[in-house]
Amino acid sequence: MKRRLVTALIWLLAAATTAVCEPTVVVLPFDPIVDSLYAYYGKESVLDYQPALQQILLSELGKRPELRVVELSDLDQYMKLREVPPARWNDLKLAAEIATKLNADYAVIGTYGEFTREIRVDARVVVAASAEVPPGYTATATVSLWNDLPSAAMQISDQLVAILTAAGKLRPTSKGVLFPEGDVAAYDPAGDTPPNVARLVVWVDTPAPEITADPPVEFLRCERIDRMDIPAEQQKSQSCQYALLPGGGVNLRISQRGYLPYTDVVSLVPGKAYRLQVHMIPVEQMPR
Repeated sequence: MKRRLVTALIWLLAAATTAVCEPTVVVLPFDPIVDSLYAYYGKESVLDYQPALQQILLSELGKRPELRVVELSDLDQYMKLREVPPARWNDLKLAAEIATKLNADYAVIGTYGEFTREIRVDARVVVAASAEVPPGYTATATVSLWNDLPSAAMQISDQLVAILTAAGKLRPTSKGVLFPEGDVAAYDPAGDTPPNVARLVVWVDTPAPEITADPPVEFLRCERIDRMDIPAEQQKSQSCQYALLPGGGVNLRISQRGYLPYTDVVSLVPGKAYRLQVHMIPVEQMPR
């Protein structure tokens, strides 16, 4: 009983705090507003500026130590798995999907084009966990000539840094606490579990989280032994999944729409059992 009270106290303290980490961002190609056949000086189309704009933004954001930027090669490798027409880059659901798959917290999308008296670039920051652009998560820059596009990109970059770091405060993530639970043998009376794996049970205080691990492994619905001491009401509102994982460091990511993701590297010892309790923080609680 005393052990359970101490465990509960630790869990409540952990739930009241947030972990601080560098926000990770993926920069997608910006969509041209005008037709891709529009010619500039009869030689270049507006679409020709798309990779240049993306490269400049990647370069500028990559210089900032307070950010982590997904490499263009990683984005290209993922995009080979699916075809995305250029007009679809500026799409919230697509951006959130790509960011999630590449373990990024945010995706930067946007448009650019030539108007009557200016060249304009507009950017939006999409939160991967919710596929939404919160109020104020936009940036705009204008220049007079296409040759000044690098200047516009650098203006956009400065605005994005302020947004992504929330005025200098690194963003919170959802919080988890790992508890040792003894030997794997206690959960496997038949002795079928290989000796070189650890057993990890993940309790999340949301009903339908997606749990992924690297090395890849399938998480299954918890067994009765994992639930027997948990109140019925708690089981209705939370999720319990388990997996057998190799010993050593395991990269975990837990995500659910509307909540900040949980990411961490947990260290597991073969033959041992663990319980990870995760408190998911709603996106609207992010600091402005």
